[in-house]
Amino acid sequence: MYTTIKEIDRSVTYKLKLIYADPLIKLKKYDGASDGIGAGLDKNGLPATGLCEPFQDAQGNKHMGTRMEMERLLSMAEGSLKQRSVFWLRYFVDVHADDITLDLSDPHDLLKFLFVSAQSIVAKGKKDAETNAKAEYILYSEEDEAKSRIKKRSAKKEAYRLSEELDPETMVNILAVYGEIADATAVNTVIDMIDQKIEENAAKFLSIAKDGTLVTQALIRKALDKGVLTVQNGGAIHHGDVVVGFDQKSAAESLQKNSKLVTIIKAKLSGDMDAIKEALKGETKAKPKVAAAKK
Repeated sequence: MYTTIKEIDRSVTYKLKLIYADPLIKLKKYDGASDGIGAGLDKNGLPATGLCEPFQDAQGNKHMGTRMEMERLLSMAEGSLKQRSVFWLRYFVDVHADDITLDLSDPHDLLKFLFVSAQSIVAKGKKDAETNAKAEYILYSEEDEAKSRIKKRSAKKEAYRLSEELDPETMVNILAVYGEIADATAVNTVIDMIDQKIEENAAKFLSIAKDGTLVTQALIRKALDKGVLTVQNGGAIHHGDVVVGFDQKSAAESLQKNSKLVTIIKAKLSGDMDAIKEALKGETKAKPKVAAAKK
């Protein structure tokens, strides 16, 4: 919810569009059909108006809030737009088969914008429309959507540039964090899998690839896959009876501070019984060639 009109870029034009006539059967509206949006209810059972009451910020400054600001812009009597006002019982935004244009420089369109933004059946942007199961309408601006597309393309370009610099082992570790165990010797397959991840969500790929706990997270995923670590108690990661972390990220951060446990997990993954015994003793298996070189 916007608290003051100053937070809104009123130079931007928004579009309001009907997505489906019936959210259950997902039947699209016929050409020429129309519908409308009335006030839904907030958690207190009052009309969701999208307007903010007067408030005082953390610094002690007093603000009118969007409710009083809109009353002044529309030359309405003070209190006309309060939640309990009969105004909201009659307020209705008509939506036709074609896009409805909201010019925020117009106070009436600005009120519509604030109002529909507060309704749970209105998706805020095309990305939200894809994931919001309740959405029957979509509110978006071409400018915002353009910025979003540019951001996605930039992330994809950066992701592909980064992937070109990765060695096969690092790519395998990234795939392990995704939960996909790959063979580092099958280079072309690994590269193809990495490309698929970038195409699906470049931003997520960059987040994983740049994470400082990448190697440890990959180790955890491999250990979980082999049963060396287990998930218990609603998602907590355990090594035996010991809680390593409450999710993959916290477990990785914990392991990075526990080199002994890392050695034990690696030894168990290797299946080398001697290495496992020595790891459990907190010892490192000696390598004759290295020892001879030191002499």
